Amino acid sequence: MLLYFRMCQSFKILLSAICLFSASYGHSQSFDSWLVRYATSQSPNNKSLDNAIVSRNLISKHLNIFEFKFSEFKKETDIEKIIGSEPGVISYMPNLKLQTRNRVPDDFFVEDQWSLDIISAGKAWQQTTGRPDSDKNNVVIAILDDGYDLQHEDLRDNYWVNDQEIPDDGIDNDGNGFIDDNMGINIQTDSPNHAGVKHGTQVSGIIGAKGNNGIGIAGLNWDSSLLIVSGVSNIGEVIKSMEYVYEFKLRYIQSGGKSGANIVACNFSGGLKYLFPEDFPDWCEAYELLGTVGILSVIAVANEDIDVEVEGDLPTLCESEFLIAVTNTNQFDKKVIQSAYGDHSVDLGAPGEKIISSSIGNDYETISGTSASAPHVTGAIGLLASLPCPVLSSLTIDNPMEYARVIKSSLINGVDLIPELSQTLSGGRLNIFKSMLQLRSVCGSPDIENLKLQVTPNFIAEQSPPAYISLTYQSDVIDSHTLSIYDMSGKLWYEESFAPPLFENGSLVIDYNSIRLSAGNYVFQISNPKAQYSALFQVIR
Repeated sequence: MLLYFRMCQSFKILLSAICLFSASYGHSQSFDSWLVRYATSQSPNNKSLDNAIVSRNLISKHLNIFEFKFSEFKKETDIEKIIGSEPGVISYMPNLKLQTRNRVPDDFFVEDQWSLDIISAGKAWQQTTGRPDSDKNNVVIAILDDGYDLQHEDLRDNYWVNDQEIPDDGIDNDGNGFIDDNMGINIQTDSPNHAGVKHGTQVSGIIGAKGNNGIGIAGLNWDSSLLIVSGVSNIGEVIKSMEYVYEFKLRYIQSGGKSGANIVACNFSGGLKYLFPEDFPDWCEAYELLGTVGILSVIAVANEDIDVEVEGDLPTLCESEFLIAVTNTNQFDKKVIQSAYGDHSVDLGAPGEKIISSSIGNDYETISGTSASAPHVTGAIGLLASLPCPVLSSLTIDNPMEYARVIKSSLINGVDLIPELSQTLSGGRLNIFKSMLQLRSVCGSPDIENLKLQVTPNFIAEQSPPAYISLTYQSDVIDSHTLSIYDMSGKLWYEESFAPPLFENGSLVIDYNSIRLSAGNYVFQISNPKAQYSALFQVIR
């Protein structure tokens, strides 16, 4: 029996009004592009379709979904007659165009990135600023969107490069079915040519604009690897893009990290209102597919004041434990009125109003809407994945589904509770540092009794190359610490603030020649709001 959409057939009379897809889709509407899913190992074999079909393309081999492009627009009843009786057909659905989920802001004069403070990005950066592409265990973040500015000054160094693909040689070097995808893919054209569009550029900036480089903005991941997929405008392209991303992570796992990409999150800031999972079950199943290899999919809910569980919204309502749906909050830490909610389906809130980000042409401007909220959560996943936690890192290959569950749990349980977000699963707004603290139950924490300080070596003679002063310490206080160096008269020679690591004992290294201590005795002092510890140190010239 053909499984179709929301199983309305059994209750056709009673639910006929509910089964209509509102403004987005009705059964009487016609479309020239349809997505058809076949049982495993089955493929289209209806020869009578040849004259009616312009193209027939496999867009997901793992889910066995094909896109049928017809020469004429077809209604649901037409598709039922043409394909419904074909052996192996599981389901079919129209390949609807998607709605991007950003709202044009009314004020472009934003002085700074207000969202970073409210989600504790500064405290999180004291632990990690991301992991660069040169790291052998690099953390990769996939972005599905319309297009990107490849030459933007704040992004060009943070795009992920597929080093197994030789650019512009016309050969599929890595055998993934795409030619010359050295820097992502345009999923519409199957080419590496990305359109320079501002929406994808803005989303990329929030997630991973280069930080601490003296220009532009700081993305949540200063050192990031952004795998970009452009040309995503309809459901089929979303599924095809997710298949592309899945293949890279699958290779990473199967090769033990030697090839592919360690993709931890996939951001998509688009969707369709007033639809339910039963309408497009195969779209929802694609999120489960990514979850099997440890990829969390972050999506933006509708920019409407609606309860998605009553009104419908996709992909928000897809029942995958590996999907994270994000609603919008503002500078006053309140839910933006024009953003959706749902007790079980909307996971948390994140800043999304007047967010300054990168734009095309080395420019910067603000973006508002859940399109800006979702990448804050995606960027947070990148930071969590880059923390020095061997237990968590081992799960990426050994048990990727558990890895994704742990990361998602830390995000949900680490929120700041906000009354206006009570109608979400977490009841709160993203707090990256609190999410990091949630991981201490997995990653461990320093075995502390009291604050301790050890200075090694005790004697340093001036030498070339420069000598270094090494300090190791233990602290159970997560607030900022201060290191001070005094001489015996009480004169301050050196001072710096630092944050202790969350999962291990800390160490500091100071270049001796950078402070040029004279011969004599000194006191090294580490202090925090709860304790202070000092040790003597002698310099011999």
